Amino acid sequence: SRGLGDVYKRQKLLTEGVMVVDLQKVDTSSPAKDCGIREGDVIVSIDGEKVKSNADVAKIIRSSNGEACSVRIKRGSNDLTFKLCPRLESGSYKAG
Repeated sequence: SRGLGDVYKRQKLLTEGVMVVDLQKVDTSSPAKDCGIREGDVIVSIDGEKVKSNADVAKIIRSSNGEACSVRIKRGSNDLTFKLCPRLESGSYKAG
């Protein structure tokens, strides 16, 4: 019999990109929320550059210098693209 851990490992291997798990619950507005990205979406690429970790996402957003980024996500079986405008916070550009 397979346990929940086995199911998780199988799903993790099939997932490409970075899953959005928390969009700053304290802040009612964030660049990611404002452009339409939701918790549970999987960020596949930003400006055509594939992402595999939160560090990849942060690096690309920081290097955007505040310019709008094209974010490709997977929501269920749908591929969607959003225009995200990073926000300057504490001296660095952020998305969420």
